[in-house]
Amino acid sequence: MHSQLNTLSNLQYLRLYGNLFNGTIPSFLFTLPSLYHLDLHNNNLTGNINKLQHYSLRFLDLSNNHLHGTIPSSIFKQKDLEVLILASNSKLTGEISTSICKLRSLQALDLSNNSLSGSIPLCLGNFSDTLSILHLGMNNLQGTIPSTFSNFFFLYSKRVNYILNSPIK
Repeated sequence: MHSQLNTLSNLQYLRLYGNLFNGTIPSFLFTLPSLYHLDLHNNNLTGNINKLQHYSLRFLDLSNNHLHGTIPSSIFKQKDLEVLILASNSKLTGEISTSICKLRSLQALDLSNNSLSGSIPLCLGNFSDTLSILHLGMNNLQGTIPSTFSNFFFLYSKRVNYILNSPIK
């Protein structure tokens, strides 16, 4: 990606998916104050996801790359974030932070096909009115699915893509 993109301080929308870019995600992308849509899926990007410096994101798709490490807590401070897709990076590790509960506008969450571990935050059951896509499968999540997930049976009737490789108890 060209380094002159960092001079576009008013950039709001960036879609560079499917270009087979190599290397790490340029850190300046996480400092753009007006950026609300960042889509870099289907590239060959590597490294950690950098800390976001601003809180303007509504859409973030970094799926189908080769990213690793934990999901930065700054992602969960994006109060207007509607879509979070970090699927198929294989080496994203750590737990799903309970800070995800702060994403009150969340409509789509796909963290599938990574190496996430631990329990699923109970608060995800509180998103049954707004969440239309929830895909957490192909991770190392353990334990039982919280009873609050029974709300998702209603979502399923609305043709929601709900995939989680555990039985509901």
